[in-house]
This record gives sequence, structure tokens and C-alpha cells, in this order.
Amino acid sequence: MNLVLTRLTTIGNSVIGRLDVPGLPYPLWTLEDAKEFIPAGAYRCGVHGWGNEPVKIKKVWEVLNVPKRSAILFHAGNTDEDTRGCILVGIGVREGRLIESGGAILRMRQLISANGFDLQIHAVVSA
Repeated sequence: MNLVLTRLTTIGNSVIGRLDVPGLPYPLWTLEDAKEFIPAGAYRCGVHGWGNEPVKIKKVWEVLNVPKRSAILFHAGNTDEDTRGCILVGIGVREGRLIESGGAILRMRQLISANGFDLQIHAVVSA
């Protein structure tokens, strides 16, 4: 499966983007910390917390092989303070915050489940 994240704008300390997921008739929205986002490019994402391993955030995906970085997850959250250097997803954006983030993760779990995926990150604007 191939997902495409297109970074669209910077609002305060947040980089807002659109995530196209095959099988979803609408895009999801992303939020990254403007100081900790990963470079645009092609990445492989693997599963994180789908087994019995003791992890804090379960049933999400990790962006792999990012130079000088690790533990970059797709997970739920609403603002740049929730990112921890990761990529947050939501159903929408309102006033620079993601909304229905838990619902977005649920939709990703339904479509992707415990599988990895390829991720293309494009930057329309520089963050």
C-alpha cells in the first residue's frame, strides 16, 4: 500500500498536511511539529505495538530509516505538543488543531491493519 503525505502549510509551531490513504474516499489530515518534521522523501513504515511487546502507543505504524531519527510514529493527537516528533492524523483541521484524531487512527487500522506501507512525503510549502 502506498500513502502520500503532502505538507500544505505551517500554522504557528505546526505543519499541516494531507494524507491520501488508498481505500478512503476522503483525505486524512496530518500535523507535525515544525521543528521536528522529517525530510520529504520516500519511506517504509512498519507496524508498532501490534503484538505483545510492551510499548506505550499500540497498533500504530513507525516511519523507518529516517536519518538520525527513530521512533517516529503515526498516532493520535491534536496539537504540536502531542507530536513528540511523530506524525499525528485526524479527520479534519480546525484552528490549527486536528479533530477526530482517534477516528482517523481507527480508519487507518481498518484499512491497513497490521501491515506496513510505503510513504511518500511531498512538501508544497517549506516548513
